[in-house]
Amino acid sequence: QIEEFIDELVRSDRASGGGTAASSKPSSRAAIHALMKELDPKRHGMFVSAHALATELLRSAVARGDGAFVDEAAAVLAAFEKTPKAGASGPSLARFADGLTAVKSGDDAKAVVALATAFAVFATNGWLALALDASTELVALHLRAKDDLKATLVVANAAGLVSDDSDSDAVRTWLANGAVRWKGAAPGVLAPYDAIQAKQKAAAGGAGGDGGAGGSAGGNVSDVGRYLSKAGMDKAFVTVSRAKDGWSIRPAFRKDAATSPFGKGQECWHDGGVTLVTYGASLALYMVDLEGLMGQPGGRSRPSETRAFYWLAPGETWSATKGGAVTIVGK
Repeated sequence: QIEEFIDELVRSDRASGGGTAASSKPSSRAAIHALMKELDPKRHGMFVSAHALATELLRSAVARGDGAFVDEAAAVLAAFEKTPKAGASGPSLARFADGLTAVKSGDDAKAVVALATAFAVFATNGWLALALDASTELVALHLRAKDDLKATLVVANAAGLVSDDSDSDAVRTWLANGAVRWKGAAPGVLAPYDAIQAKQKAAAGGAGGDGGAGGSAGGNVSDVGRYLSKAGMDKAFVTVSRAKDGWSIRPAFRKDAATSPFGKGQECWHDGGVTLVTYGASLALYMVDLEGLMGQPGGRSRPSETRAFYWLAPGETWSATKGGAVTIVGK
Protein backbone atom coordinates (compact mmCIF):
# COMPACT_ATOMS: atom_id res chain seq x y z
CA GLN A 1 0.00 0.00 0.00
CA ILE A 2 2.87 2.39 0.72
CA GLU A 3 4.35 1.61 -2.68
CA GLU A 4 1.03 2.27 -4.44
CA PHE A 5 0.54 5.53 -2.52
CA ILE A 6 3.97 6.90 -3.41
CA ASP A 7 3.69 5.63 -6.99
CA GLU A 8 0.57 7.77 -7.36
CA LEU A 9 2.36 10.79 -5.90
CA VAL A 10 5.26 10.26 -8.32
CA ARG A 11 2.86 10.12 -11.28
CA SER A 12 1.24 13.35 -10.12
CA ASP A 13 4.61 15.07 -9.66
CA ARG A 14 5.77 14.07 -13.13
CA ALA A 15 2.53 15.22 -14.70
CA SER A 16 2.85 18.64 -13.04
CA GLY A 17 6.53 18.93 -13.85
CA GLY A 18 6.36 17.86 -17.47
CA GLY A 19 8.66 14.85 -17.25
CA THR A 20 11.35 13.22 -15.16
CA ALA A 21 12.59 16.47 -13.65
CA ALA A 22 9.26 17.11 -11.97
CA SER A 23 7.57 20.04 -10.25
CA SER A 24 9.44 22.26 -7.81
CA LYS A 25 7.29 21.06 -4.88
CA PRO A 26 7.03 17.30 -5.35
CA SER A 27 4.88 15.61 -2.73
CA SER A 28 6.49 12.23 -3.43
CA ARG A 29 9.84 13.34 -2.05
CA ALA A 30 8.26 14.52 1.20
CA ALA A 31 6.54 11.16 1.57
CA ILE A 32 9.76 9.23 0.86
CA HIS A 33 11.62 11.40 3.36
CA ALA A 34 8.97 10.80 6.03
CA LEU A 35 9.15 7.05 5.48
CA MET A 36 12.97 7.07 5.56
CA LYS A 37 12.98 8.85 8.93
CA GLU A 38 10.99 6.01 10.48
CA LEU A 39 13.54 3.35 9.51
CA ASP A 40 16.81 2.28 11.10
CA PRO A 41 19.55 3.45 8.67
CA LYS A 42 21.76 0.54 9.71
CA ARG A 43 19.23 -2.17 8.94
CA HIS A 44 19.39 -3.92 5.56
CA GLY A 45 15.65 -4.32 5.07
CA MET A 46 14.19 -6.86 2.64
CA PHE A 47 11.19 -4.93 1.31
CA VAL A 48 11.92 -1.36 2.38
CA SER A 49 15.25 0.07 3.53
CA ALA A 50 16.40 3.52 4.57
CA HIS A 51 19.45 3.39 2.29
CA ALA A 52 17.32 2.78 -0.81
CA LEU A 53 14.97 5.64 0.06
CA ALA A 54 17.97 7.89 0.66
CA THR A 55 19.33 7.00 -2.77
CA GLU A 56 16.02 7.98 -4.36
CA LEU A 57 16.11 11.33 -2.57
CA LEU A 58 19.61 11.97 -3.93
CA ARG A 59 18.51 11.09 -7.45
CA SER A 60 15.57 13.48 -7.12
CA ALA A 61 17.90 16.24 -5.93
CA VAL A 62 20.05 15.71 -9.04
CA ALA A 63 17.00 15.91 -11.29
CA ARG A 64 15.94 19.27 -9.87
CA GLY A 65 19.23 20.71 -8.64
CA ASP A 66 17.62 21.97 -5.46
CA GLY A 67 19.40 20.05 -2.68
CA ALA A 68 16.16 19.08 -0.95
CA PHE A 69 16.60 16.35 1.71
CA VAL A 70 20.23 15.83 0.66
CA ASP A 71 21.67 16.26 4.16
CA GLU A 72 19.22 13.78 5.68
CA ALA A 73 19.86 11.24 2.90
CA ALA A 74 23.62 11.64 3.32
CA ALA A 75 23.37 10.88 7.05
CA VAL A 76 21.50 7.65 6.29
CA LEU A 77 24.04 6.56 3.68
CA ALA A 78 26.94 7.38 5.99
CA ALA A 79 25.43 5.01 8.55
CA PHE A 80 24.73 2.37 5.88
CA GLU A 81 28.34 2.52 4.66
CA LYS A 82 29.59 1.49 8.10
CA THR A 83 27.40 -1.59 8.40
CA PRO A 84 28.81 -5.07 7.76
CA LYS A 85 28.08 -6.74 4.46
CA ALA A 86 26.79 -3.63 2.68
CA GLY A 87 28.72 -4.47 -0.48
CA ALA A 88 30.59 -2.16 -2.83
CA SER A 89 27.57 0.10 -3.15
CA GLY A 90 27.85 1.26 0.48
CA PRO A 91 30.98 3.43 0.12
CA SER A 92 30.16 4.64 -3.40
CA LEU A 93 26.63 5.77 -2.48
CA ALA A 94 28.11 7.59 0.51
CA ARG A 95 30.57 9.41 -1.79
CA PHE A 96 27.67 10.33 -4.08
CA ALA A 97 25.92 11.81 -1.05
CA ASP A 98 29.10 13.62 0.02
CA GLY A 99 29.26 15.24 -3.40
CA LEU A 100 25.69 16.49 -3.27
CA THR A 101 26.03 17.83 0.28
CA ALA A 102 29.16 19.68 -0.84
CA VAL A 103 27.23 21.17 -3.75
CA LYS A 104 24.55 22.33 -1.35
CA SER A 105 27.10 23.93 1.00
CA GLY A 106 28.92 25.65 -1.87
CA ASP A 107 32.15 23.64 -1.68
CA ASP A 108 32.38 22.90 -5.39
CA ALA A 109 35.96 21.60 -5.27
CA LYS A 110 35.03 18.94 -2.71
CA ALA A 111 31.89 18.14 -4.67
CA VAL A 112 33.82 17.49 -7.87
CA VAL A 113 36.20 15.05 -6.17
CA ALA A 114 33.43 13.11 -4.43
CA LEU A 115 31.17 12.96 -7.49
CA ALA A 116 34.03 11.97 -9.80
CA THR A 117 34.92 9.15 -7.38
CA ALA A 118 31.30 7.98 -7.28
CA PHE A 119 30.97 8.19 -11.07
CA ALA A 120 34.07 6.05 -11.59
CA VAL A 121 32.82 3.28 -9.26
CA PHE A 122 29.29 3.42 -10.68
CA ALA A 123 30.59 3.19 -14.24
CA THR A 124 33.07 0.39 -13.47
CA ASN A 125 30.33 -1.72 -11.87
CA GLY A 126 27.82 -1.10 -14.65
CA TRP A 127 25.42 0.89 -12.44
CA LEU A 128 24.24 2.98 -15.38
CA ALA A 129 21.42 4.96 -13.77
CA LEU A 130 23.65 6.05 -10.88
CA ALA A 131 26.61 6.84 -13.14
CA LEU A 132 24.46 9.03 -15.37
CA ASP A 133 23.08 10.85 -12.32
CA ALA A 134 26.58 11.54 -11.02
CA SER A 135 27.58 12.84 -14.47
CA THR A 136 24.57 15.16 -14.52
CA GLU A 137 25.73 16.91 -11.34
CA LEU A 138 29.38 16.95 -12.40
CA VAL A 139 28.59 18.61 -15.71
CA ALA A 140 26.41 21.18 -13.96
CA LEU A 141 29.32 22.01 -11.63
CA HIS A 142 31.78 22.42 -14.50
CA LEU A 143 29.35 24.57 -16.44
CA ARG A 144 28.86 26.79 -13.41
CA ALA A 145 32.65 27.15 -13.19
CA LYS A 146 32.70 27.96 -16.93
CA ASP A 147 35.06 25.05 -17.53
CA ASP A 148 33.69 23.82 -20.85
CA LEU A 149 36.59 21.41 -21.42
CA LYS A 150 35.89 19.43 -18.24
CA ALA A 151 32.15 19.54 -18.87
CA THR A 152 32.69 18.20 -22.39
CA LEU A 153 34.87 15.35 -21.10
CA VAL A 154 32.28 14.27 -18.50
CA VAL A 155 29.48 14.36 -21.07
CA ALA A 156 31.57 12.24 -23.44
CA ASN A 157 32.44 9.74 -20.70
CA ALA A 158 28.80 9.42 -19.66
CA ALA A 159 27.60 9.08 -23.23
CA GLY A 160 30.20 6.37 -23.76
CA LEU A 161 28.37 4.23 -21.21
CA VAL A 162 25.19 4.29 -23.29
CA SER A 163 24.57 1.71 -26.00
CA ASP A 164 21.59 0.47 -27.96
CA ASP A 165 21.14 -2.20 -25.28
CA SER A 166 21.18 0.21 -22.35
CA ASP A 167 18.26 0.50 -19.97
CA SER A 168 15.92 2.97 -21.65
CA ASP A 169 14.59 4.43 -18.40
CA ALA A 170 18.09 5.34 -17.17
CA VAL A 171 18.87 6.97 -20.51
CA ARG A 172 15.56 8.87 -20.68
CA THR A 173 16.11 10.13 -17.14
CA TRP A 174 19.59 11.38 -18.05
CA LEU A 175 18.29 13.15 -21.13
CA ALA A 176 15.45 14.80 -19.23
CA ASN A 177 17.69 15.86 -16.37
CA GLY A 178 20.32 17.23 -18.74
CA ALA A 179 17.73 19.37 -20.48
CA VAL A 180 16.91 20.96 -17.11
CA ARG A 181 20.35 21.12 -15.49
CA TRP A 182 22.55 22.00 -18.47
CA LYS A 183 20.66 24.90 -20.00
CA GLY A 184 22.90 27.49 -21.62
CA ALA A 185 25.81 25.14 -22.32
CA ALA A 186 28.07 26.36 -25.13
CA PRO A 187 27.67 24.75 -28.57
CA GLY A 188 29.62 21.51 -28.82
CA VAL A 189 29.82 20.79 -25.11
CA LEU A 190 26.78 18.52 -25.26
CA ALA A 191 27.44 16.99 -28.68
CA PRO A 192 27.48 13.32 -27.49
CA TYR A 193 24.39 13.97 -25.39
CA ASP A 194 22.62 15.59 -28.34
CA ALA A 195 23.46 12.60 -30.54
CA ILE A 196 21.89 10.18 -28.06
CA GLN A 197 18.87 12.42 -27.65
CA ALA A 198 18.35 12.41 -31.41
CA LYS A 199 18.32 8.59 -31.47
CA GLN A 200 16.18 8.05 -28.39
CA LYS A 201 12.79 6.51 -28.96
CA ALA A 202 9.94 6.08 -26.52
CA ALA A 203 10.11 2.77 -24.69
CA ALA A 204 7.29 0.27 -25.06
CA GLY A 205 4.96 -0.33 -22.10
CA GLY A 206 5.46 -3.30 -19.77
CA ALA A 207 3.59 -6.59 -19.95
CA GLY A 208 0.95 -7.58 -17.46
CA GLY A 209 1.53 -9.85 -14.49
CA ASP A 210 1.32 -13.60 -14.55
CA GLY A 211 -1.69 -13.83 -12.25
CA GLY A 212 -2.17 -15.92 -9.15
CA ALA A 213 -1.20 -19.52 -8.79
CA GLY A 214 -4.68 -20.55 -7.70
CA GLY A 215 -5.46 -23.11 -5.04
CA SER A 216 -8.07 -24.67 -2.84
CA ALA A 217 -10.27 -22.77 -0.40
CA GLY A 218 -8.05 -23.92 2.44
CA GLY A 219 -4.95 -22.51 0.76
CA ASN A 220 -1.81 -24.13 -0.55
CA VAL A 221 1.64 -24.11 0.98
CA SER A 222 4.29 -22.85 -1.41
CA ASP A 223 7.81 -24.21 -1.68
CA VAL A 224 9.20 -21.23 0.21
CA GLY A 225 6.42 -21.57 2.78
CA ARG A 226 7.41 -25.16 3.49
CA TYR A 227 11.09 -24.23 3.70
CA LEU A 228 10.53 -21.29 6.06
CA SER A 229 8.31 -23.32 8.37
CA LYS A 230 11.39 -25.35 9.35
CA ALA A 231 14.29 -22.91 8.77
CA GLY A 232 16.06 -20.93 11.47
CA MET A 233 15.81 -17.13 11.55
CA ASP A 234 19.33 -16.69 10.17
CA LYS A 235 18.85 -19.06 7.22
CA ALA A 236 18.78 -17.53 3.74
CA PHE A 237 15.81 -18.65 1.68
CA VAL A 238 17.16 -17.15 -1.55
CA THR A 239 20.59 -15.99 -2.72
CA VAL A 240 21.39 -14.08 -5.90
CA SER A 241 24.85 -13.66 -7.42
CA ARG A 242 25.77 -11.18 -10.11
CA ALA A 243 27.41 -13.00 -12.99
CA LYS A 244 28.94 -11.61 -16.18
CA ASP A 245 25.73 -11.27 -18.19
CA GLY A 246 23.01 -11.52 -15.57
CA TRP A 247 21.88 -13.12 -12.34
CA SER A 248 22.41 -16.54 -10.83
CA ILE A 249 19.44 -17.15 -8.52
CA ARG A 250 19.36 -19.99 -6.01
CA PRO A 251 16.26 -20.52 -3.87
CA ALA A 252 17.10 -22.65 -0.82
CA PHE A 253 14.38 -25.11 -1.78
CA ARG A 254 15.92 -25.79 -5.23
CA LYS A 255 18.95 -27.95 -5.98
CA ASP A 256 20.16 -25.91 -8.94
CA ALA A 257 20.50 -22.20 -9.56
CA ALA A 258 18.41 -20.43 -12.19
CA THR A 259 19.78 -17.76 -14.49
CA SER A 260 18.19 -14.49 -15.49
CA PRO A 261 19.77 -12.01 -17.95
CA PHE A 262 20.02 -8.29 -17.31
CA GLY A 263 17.04 -6.57 -18.88
CA LYS A 264 15.84 -3.14 -19.87
CA GLY A 265 13.83 -1.51 -17.13
CA GLN A 266 12.38 -3.50 -14.27
CA GLU A 267 12.26 -7.27 -14.75
CA CYS A 268 10.47 -9.88 -12.64
CA TRP A 269 11.60 -13.39 -11.64
CA HIS A 270 9.61 -15.82 -9.50
CA ASP A 271 9.68 -19.42 -8.36
CA GLY A 272 8.09 -21.34 -5.50
CA GLY A 273 6.57 -18.26 -3.86
CA VAL A 274 9.65 -16.02 -4.10
CA THR A 275 9.40 -13.01 -6.41
CA LEU A 276 12.36 -10.78 -7.20
CA VAL A 277 12.50 -7.63 -9.29
CA THR A 278 15.68 -6.43 -10.97
CA TYR A 279 16.65 -3.09 -12.48
CA GLY A 280 19.95 -3.00 -14.31
CA ALA A 281 22.52 -4.38 -11.89
CA SER A 282 20.27 -3.91 -8.85
CA LEU A 283 17.65 -6.18 -7.34
CA ALA A 284 14.96 -6.21 -4.68
CA LEU A 285 12.69 -8.73 -3.04
CA TYR A 286 9.13 -8.13 -4.18
CA MET A 287 7.15 -10.87 -2.45
CA VAL A 288 7.37 -13.99 -0.29
CA ASP A 289 4.13 -15.89 -0.89
CA LEU A 290 3.85 -18.51 1.84
CA GLU A 291 0.64 -20.05 0.45
CA GLY A 292 1.31 -19.76 -3.27
CA LEU A 293 -1.93 -17.95 -4.05
CA MET A 294 -0.81 -14.40 -4.80
CA GLY A 295 -0.53 -12.87 -8.27
CA GLN A 296 2.72 -11.68 -9.78
CA PRO A 297 3.49 -7.97 -10.34
CA GLY A 298 2.78 -6.30 -13.63
CA GLY A 299 5.69 -5.09 -15.74
CA ARG A 300 7.00 -1.55 -15.42
CA SER A 301 9.91 0.23 -17.07
CA ARG A 302 10.83 2.28 -14.00
CA PRO A 303 11.38 0.69 -10.58
CA SER A 304 9.44 1.67 -7.49
CA GLU A 305 10.93 4.52 -5.45
CA THR A 306 10.09 2.68 -2.21
CA ARG A 307 11.34 -0.82 -2.99
CA ALA A 308 14.60 -1.85 -1.23
CA PHE A 309 16.88 -2.18 -4.25
CA TYR A 310 20.48 -3.24 -3.68
CA TRP A 311 23.19 -2.56 -6.27
CA LEU A 312 25.61 -5.45 -6.79
CA ALA A 313 29.13 -5.33 -8.15
CA PRO A 314 30.32 -8.22 -10.35
CA GLY A 315 30.84 -11.32 -8.23
CA GLU A 316 28.83 -10.09 -5.25
CA THR A 317 26.04 -12.19 -3.73
CA TRP A 318 22.83 -10.90 -2.14
CA SER A 319 20.98 -13.05 0.42
CA ALA A 320 17.66 -12.70 2.24
CA THR A 321 17.02 -14.52 5.52
CA LYS A 322 13.93 -15.70 7.33
CA GLY A 323 14.64 -13.06 9.97
CA GLY A 324 14.17 -10.29 7.40
CA ALA A 325 17.80 -9.24 6.86
CA VAL A 326 19.74 -8.76 3.64
CA THR A 327 23.49 -9.24 3.29
CA ILE A 328 25.87 -8.62 0.41
CA VAL A 329 29.21 -10.40 0.26
CA GLY A 330 31.98 -10.39 -2.33
CA LYS A 331 33.59 -13.25 -4.19
